[in-house]
Amino acid sequence: MLALEPLVRERAHEISPSLREFMALAAQFPVLTAEGLLHALVERDQLCAHMESQMRDFPILLAPVSSTPAFPHEHAGWGSAHPADYFRTMTYCQHFNLLGNPAVTVPVGQSAEGLPIGVQIVGRRYQENEVLAVAEFLNEQFQWKEPPLSGARP
Repeated sequence: MLALEPLVRERAHEISPSLREFMALAAQFPVLTAEGLLHALVERDQLCAHMESQMRDFPILLAPVSSTPAFPHEHAGWGSAHPADYFRTMTYCQHFNLLGNPAVTVPVGQSAEGLPIGVQIVGRRYQENEVLAVAEFLNEQFQWKEPPLSGARP
């Protein structure tokens, strides 16, 4: 995250607490060298090729969005100090973000607390139309109704 330091140094007070927290966490890791970056990009490209090969037979994947039902925003953050640690709860999304697969989330149920539970629809790279068609179909099937906001003031 050293690359971001000069950009935010004089305006650090303007960045979100979440980005500030992420930058502090990232600063704990060794600086990525040009060789390390190149190696990571080659490795990512190999993973993309393998994923594309697998998705010839299975062009759409259904996956969880999170390892937990939806959580209040104030519970979320980077690292184990948060009940909803992004590293732990959002791992299903992280892989597809890295690989560049298009994905969309459709709410299909509710937790006992009335929080939405979604399904992540993942497609082949550059095939957003397939992902959106499945999302539209599932949305019609489940006919999601937005729950009332808890703690809403009249």
